[in-house]
Amino acid sequence: MARFADTQYQQISTYMNSPTYEALKEYACSSTDKVDHAKMSNQYFKRAVIISQRQSTNDAAELKNIEQEKRNYLAQALKYYLRTLRSSEKYNLLIFRLVALWLDNMYDDEVNEQLLDELDTIPSFKFVPLVPQLAAHINNDIRQQYGFSARIFRILERCSLEHPYHTLPVVLALKNLHSDDEYESDSTGAKKEERRVLGAKKLLSRLIDSSVRTIIHEMENLSRALLSLAYWQPKGKCYSNKRYAIPREQPISKVLFKLIRHLSNLLIDEHTARSYPFKLFILLSESSINNLGSEEYKIKKNVKSKKYKKILWKE
Repeated sequence: MARFADTQYQQISTYMNSPTYEALKEYACSSTDKVDHAKMSNQYFKRAVIISQRQSTNDAAELKNIEQEKRNYLAQALKYYLRTLRSSEKYNLLIFRLVALWLDNMYDDEVNEQLLDELDTIPSFKFVPLVPQLAAHINNDIRQQYGFSARIFRILERCSLEHPYHTLPVVLALKNLHSDDEYESDSTGAKKEERRVLGAKKLLSRLIDSSVRTIIHEMENLSRALLSLAYWQPKGKCYSNKRYAIPREQPISKVLFKLIRHLSNLLIDEHTARSYPFKLFILLSESSINNLGSEEYKIKKNVKSKKYKKILWKE
């Protein structure tokens, strides 16, 4: 039923964007005020004007019916997409079409306030693939409870609490959108923050006292460390085929130390060692590993598995 209504909605939308519809609309909206009333005494001219006015009235009614039919099919499509996604796991990909319809009608109050009442009942994991697209529409103005911005905010809040590792990096990317200005010398003053940046900051401020506060803190530290590393320049002339040691004062070094200490305390087998997140350890540059010094020695000493050592240090 949802797909049938959606197909009809698309067909009507396509027709409404066609030259035929535009011509019909223009003719229906044409004014009869420009009629030369001096010629109205002519019986044939008067009859032609009356016929034209009747046709314009019929065309206006047809335009109204087409618009109403489009809205009816949209309502039916949204209704049954919502019901399917709420009660079934078989058609989870329909979430993409539901969100597409929603974004196409984001400024429609009826869609936001009435037709999407069941949106909050859809499990949050179904929105996870669409987090980047939804996050682009986040806003700090959520006073209208059933408005577009408020619904987007609530979805991202639910996804952040229930799926933080998929959602928070996207929200943090928005929050740090203008953080490059701190490192660029030619940056001219403070830029006015966009509403989506303010929305991301508002969301993170609401989550700071939640169960994901530790994850937010760790991800924020990693984001700042990577940004600092991206703008770090080795001393002297740089060569593209030469490796450079990352200084200990770089924030990324602290992140790596913490990761390595965590890995050293884990009891793992060969299969686990070959899986994520241990591959991250293997991908570290040799210069970074060599900078670990005594910390690396302690870890090697604590790791007794020869297979594990071979995987991590390629011995």
